[in-house]
Amino acid sequence: MRELILCTALLATSVTVHSQQMQAPTDSDLRTAYCIPVVQNFLSIARSQIDSEDEYIITLHSQPDSPQRAAAEQAATKLRDDFIQGFKAAQSVLHRLQAYLIPREQYLEPMGLMVASNRGKADIKEGDDCVHACPTDQRAPECVVACSNPTKERFMGCFKPTWLPF
Repeated sequence: MRELILCTALLATSVTVHSQQMQAPTDSDLRTAYCIPVVQNFLSIARSQIDSEDEYIITLHSQPDSPQRAAAEQAATKLRDDFIQGFKAAQSVLHRLQAYLIPREQYLEPMGLMVASNRGKADIKEGDDCVHACPTDQRAPECVVACSNPTKERFMGCFKPTWLPF
């Protein structure tokens, strides 16, 4: 019985000490929590664009040889390569963001991180909803640009995480 009481007291002390160690997230922590879903969303879109270009290149291969086909294939391949380069860069950024935040999460109060992450998701949804409301004729470029203006600065900052210590 005495061991049970001692064990319970020890457990209560360790829980108290652990809860006292929780810290408020820093600006860097919050910015990272905001950026993780933003970069993940970009990666999802980039993956779709790469797949679309792959499909387009395959359809070009089924067409007869011509200068137009060769030019279209060259342009599609370059665009696909650009998407892949952007995808790899974004993957690297995501890994840096996660390498910074994941080990720290256990010591941080979760509410602030959750709010920051949800703000990132809300900004993504707001931008997507705006783009989908644009006329479908090539998604009217001026409309799409107007949609990205409110969040563009926050989003773009996510891809150059200069606030990270490494």
